[in-house]
This record gives sequence, C-alpha cells and structure tokens, in this order.
Amino acid sequence: MEYEYESQKENFEDVDSIVFSADITNEEAMIFQLLKEKQGKQLICPEAKGYQDFLKAYSSSSGYHIFKGDLATLAASDVVISFGVWFQDESAESIPLIHKTLAEKKPKFVYMHPIEDAQLQTTITQFIKYEVGSEEGVSALLAYTL
Repeated sequence: MEYEYESQKENFEDVDSIVFSADITNEEAMIFQLLKEKQGKQLICPEAKGYQDFLKAYSSSSGYHIFKGDLATLAASDVVISFGVWFQDESAESIPLIHKTLAEKKPKFVYMHPIEDAQLQTTITQFIKYEVGSEEGVSALLAYTL
C-alpha cells in the first residue's frame, strides 16, 4: 500500500474522522467510542452504515423497528431466543427486569453468543456457542431451521 505523506496529519489530535472495519475487537470499539465522546472524532464504518441503511429500509417497509420488544412480550413467550445479545451492555435498569421476568415465567431460553454469560446461567435452557464473526452463517442456519 502506498501512502501520500503530504496528505497525512502529523498529530492524531488533527484527525477529524476515523474510518475502520467492522472486524474489530470490543476493546478497539470501546477506544473508538471514547475518542468520539471525549474528542469529538467522527467514526465511519462502511459495513455498519450498510446495516444501518438495511434497518431503515426494513422499518419503513414493515412498519416495525427490528429491536421492538418489551418485557410484556418476553413474559408472554414460551420460548425466547437471544442471538448475539450481550446482556451486560443493556441498560442497568433493564437487566434485573429481564432476569426477574425470565426467572418468574420460566420460558425456554436459548442463548446464542460467542461468550457464556455467567449471570444468565440459572435462566438459560440451552447455550449455543459459536465462533466470533460467524453470525451470518449462524443466522442463516437458524432461519433455515425455523
């Protein structure tokens, strides 16, 4: 890869935007988020932009937002499938409510994620672990199975 040195910034502070791939670690994502919050850097991820555009198109054509869910729906469910959700990242208020609802109603709870969540051990009926970055294939298999 060839660089044009005269167009490069000498100091990181002079950089306004950071372009990155979606294939980054959680630690790298956290660093980027902190740079955005503390220094006002603009974050640009072409893959995430494509997904964002897909979600907007889905919402406008279906009338539903893909993340439309609530505790009442969770409580009324016989089976809950959590795919790729890391509950530690949810709001501090919702985690205890989710745990309480799952513990009281006791639906079958299938938890699919690359990392086990120790806080969910008592509520999980089945844990399906998959490799990081294989979500597309796992989702295709899940869609085919269902």
